[in-house]
Amino acid sequence: MKEKDKRFLGTGWHFPPTFDKYTNTVQMVSDEQDIIESLGILLSTSPGERIMLPSYGADMNRLLFEPLNTQLTTYMEALVKDAIILHESRVKLDKVSLTPKPTEGRVDIAVEYRVVTTNTRYNNVFPYYLNEANNL
Repeated sequence: MKEKDKRFLGTGWHFPPTFDKYTNTVQMVSDEQDIIESLGILLSTSPGERIMLPSYGADMNRLLFEPLNTQLTTYMEALVKDAIILHESRVKLDKVSLTPKPTEGRVDIAVEYRVVTTNTRYNNVFPYYLNEANNL
């Protein structure tokens, strides 16, 4: 793939932000790694947290104390799909599946997608902790 074509994938801050006090720089990520980290940020953000993008996020924190059943996981799956379709234009979503792990207090969110410019397929799992909402 030409480097020119990969510019669409972008460059952003590594998450969580990491600063180097000796060079006064922030660690950056590019291309596919930037997409992976952006998806993690998207899924851990509640709508309204970003002032300039009030609809950005997956709105799952409000589900924290709901009973973990089929209805909830189906709803969470829809929230994840909607968030990715609306806010991550660099990917074409193929599939979202959730695997509840109640004894561990989490739900694993498996996201299968293709990067638009490269048509490369990826499958990433994002753990969503039910007892600590912001540990994506």
